[in-house]
Amino acid sequence: MNKFRFTPVIFLFVLLGLFSACQEEVDFEPSLLTEEVLYLSGERVRLLGRVITNQNIEASDHGFQVSESEQFSQPIVISLGERTGPGRFIGETGGLKAGTRYYARTYLKTGSGELFGNAITLESLVPAALDMAPNNGKSGIEVSISGRNFTSDTEVFFGPNRAQVLGIDFESNIRVIVPAPTVSPVVQVRVVSQGREMVLPQPFEYTTGKFSTIGLFPDGLRLFENVALQEGRDFYVGLGNLTQGLAQNLNNRFWKYDFGSSTWNEVSFPGGNHFRAFSTGKYFGGGLLSFSLNPSSATLDFWKLENGAFVKLRDLPRPAYLAAAFETADAVFVLGGGFDAEKEVLKYSKPTDTWTRINDAPISINLNVMNFHYQGKQYFIDPASKGLYEFNPSNESWDVVSVYPGVLTNLRGFGLTIGDFAYVGLENRSEKIWELDLRTMNWVAKNDFPGLSQGQNVGAFQDSGSIYILRNGEIQVSGPMQFWVFDPKGF
Repeated sequence: MNKFRFTPVIFLFVLLGLFSACQEEVDFEPSLLTEEVLYLSGERVRLLGRVITNQNIEASDHGFQVSESEQFSQPIVISLGERTGPGRFIGETGGLKAGTRYYARTYLKTGSGELFGNAITLESLVPAALDMAPNNGKSGIEVSISGRNFTSDTEVFFGPNRAQVLGIDFESNIRVIVPAPTVSPVVQVRVVSQGREMVLPQPFEYTTGKFSTIGLFPDGLRLFENVALQEGRDFYVGLGNLTQGLAQNLNNRFWKYDFGSSTWNEVSFPGGNHFRAFSTGKYFGGGLLSFSLNPSSATLDFWKLENGAFVKLRDLPRPAYLAAAFETADAVFVLGGGFDAEKEVLKYSKPTDTWTRINDAPISINLNVMNFHYQGKQYFIDPASKGLYEFNPSNESWDVVSVYPGVLTNLRGFGLTIGDFAYVGLENRSEKIWELDLRTMNWVAKNDFPGLSQGQNVGAFQDSGSIYILRNGEIQVSGPMQFWVFDPKGF
């Protein structure tokens, strides 16, 4: 029987075999792939790479290189540290230049040197500023600017003034504090990212509106439930309930404002009292002859102010108590009111001096419903829905064209139009005035009224781009009536 002998020669061959096997493991080099771009913006990129090997490796570092140069000179290095096995890996970096071509590749550092994967190209995205909300308001409010690819160095300017940037969310939404205006109430908004300037399509409009007091109504007299008229630069208030001290009386007197002397002077009126009557610029009538709220107390008298004189016209066909009214070039319309006439509409023809009843309004209307005139149409704010109804007298149509954004108290607010802008508000116990751009139907809040809110408008007039308002405190509030001027664009 032969026995195997472990001779020195065989032992030498075994050692050589083991040495050869170890040498092959050290010399093995894995493969690297730069697979794809997972995320890209104006200044950030996220990349996916892969190590391919069928055995463990000893890499001191791995990751990505990103460079503007195809030769990868001065690259941005995304170091992910040591690695011992195959598989995918993800790296992310910032600091890219927006709108710039870059090259990216994977790398792996082993004991035998540095390996690189295939190079891919990418182009960082360009920032864009698209929209802003809100686009109007006071300085100090927070607004959001939406867009894409905003960089971390983004700045925002309102006109020449830099805004405080609170934060940039997901590179697509900038939150800023509006700076105080210094040049104009309407400014362009510029967004600057890495030196790229973007101008928002819509400007920012600062809240405007400057109030100034002109004077007091004479003799401590106070008017309630009165009428107000305007003929050119002549402002009239009168009728209604007149109080002086603790005494309250029905009133058949008028006062006219004199711009030259800045005083209110009494003018003669040949008619009687009209309590809670309607009035337009030059026409007025209806209401009650006493404080008794019933149809038997109604007056049907109808008047016109013409060249400073009061001319009596054809009587109303029915009582018009607490009704609203407006006029066009050839007609006067009386709408709603009390005594079950909330939706009735009467039309007075100026050429023929006749009254007719036309189609009813779709909403209840009275003296306290804010309304205004524009380009031959009348607009009413529905107290129930806040819908803005447009009435076209030519075809008697009614359409909802907007919604009033404010809070309604439905008592003695005003409505006036200057050019293409309507101004409404300042109801009892409200300091708010709103501006409506009738070309775009965009609502903008004006600066709050600084006077007493517990009051009502005795008369509201407009002249040379300004609104003049005679204000009276509530009946339990003492003090004289105050005359104010409001510059809607003042700031």
